[in-house]
Amino acid sequence: MGHKDLEAVGKAAHDLFNDFTTYSGHARVASEAAAGGLKGEGFALGDALDHVTQRWNEQTKTLLDACAHISNHLRATQNQRAADDSYIAGTVSSIATLDEGFDDRGRARPTPCEPAQGRRRRSHPQFRQPGLGPEQ
Repeated sequence: MGHKDLEAVGKAAHDLFNDFTTYSGHARVASEAAAGGLKGEGFALGDALDHVTQRWNEQTKTLLDACAHISNHLRATQNQRAADDSYIAGTVSSIATLDEGFDDRGRARPTPCEPAQGRRRRSHPQFRQPGLGPEQ
């Protein structure tokens, strides 16, 4: 699964959590009111509806917990992935910097005793020896 797929699953879980919280709340309130009314009138169906309402509430909480868990886990995964990407980018850039240092070693550099390309070496008067280099 790609990043966009995971993001879509997380959004769907979050949306389901929000929508189901609202709609299940309406069903709970209506069922509790109906059960209470039936019980008040002496109908045995009131107790049965009350039992169903309690089970509904338990199942609703389970589903909402699962949706929250999915959404939170995917958010944490996304944050960890961003942190991992940042770490990897830093590591790769550090390796690239090290590689540049090694690449510089392979290039021909003038040594202190050799003149740089396009430059004439000027020797210090104390070290000049006649006939061994440009006199200046």
